[in-house]
Amino acid sequence: MKQMRRAMDSAWVVAASRRIQQTLLARPEFQAAKAVGCYMALPHEVQLRTVMETCWEQGKPTAVPAFNTEEGRYELAWVRPEDKLAQGRWNIAEPDARTRAGLTDLDLLVVPALAYDRQGGRLGYGGGHYDRMLGSWSGYRIGVAFDFQLFDRVPMGSQDLPVDMVITECGAHEAAS
Repeated sequence: MKQMRRAMDSAWVVAASRRIQQTLLARPEFQAAKAVGCYMALPHEVQLRTVMETCWEQGKPTAVPAFNTEEGRYELAWVRPEDKLAQGRWNIAEPDARTRAGLTDLDLLVVPALAYDRQGGRLGYGGGHYDRMLGSWSGYRIGVAFDFQLFDRVPMGSQDLPVDMVITECGAHEAAS
């Protein structure tokens, strides 16, 4: 999956990401959310800049993962359009000056992955960072991915947290129970 994503044409990633973001922005879960958690995308991931800009335009506070070196884990930090970003762990951009965001402050979290399944199963990058960060949070989780990353089943462990919906460039897929 990593090799397939790295081989994607950057223009295709931009176009597919645009369709995914349009679908996400039109969802009632996004419309109802007062505060949104996103992620700072790597070049081969679904890009979310338009989602974050829309949040800021609508006055919705927006948080992204930031690595806490003292605790050795990711946490959420508020990000604003004027914030300076620094390269964090694994070259992922993070707010340079951090204001910690609590999960209870968020209504919706947009989550990346290597792959998803139709039941909401999420195959992450192997570090368990999102699962540890989210813990028992019960807010609405939307996974975003390219359509080739959506499968009938992905392997899930007991600590793996599912998403409520997966959005690809082909549309929204409610997690099947």
